[in-house]
Amino acid sequence: DTIRVSGVIVEWMSDSRCRVGLANGHRLVGLASRHRKDQGRKPAVGDRVDLEVSPFDVSKGRLRWREERELI
Repeated sequence: DTIRVSGVIVEWMSDSRCRVGLANGHRLVGLASRHRKDQGRKPAVGDRVDLEVSPFDVSKGRLRWREERELI
């Protein structure tokens, strides 16, 4: 099972990774899916996103949806 959290992209890093700030002040590393990477559009700083986080490693997660419910 995965944990779903929402946050805002605060920094874009290399290799389809970004730093996502959560409402509680924590920051996670978000990894964009290969599908979105192939389309060429990456989320921008300030975009609201949902992440799927593994309960075994809560320091990073997979970007799943933008606030507009556009598949990433």
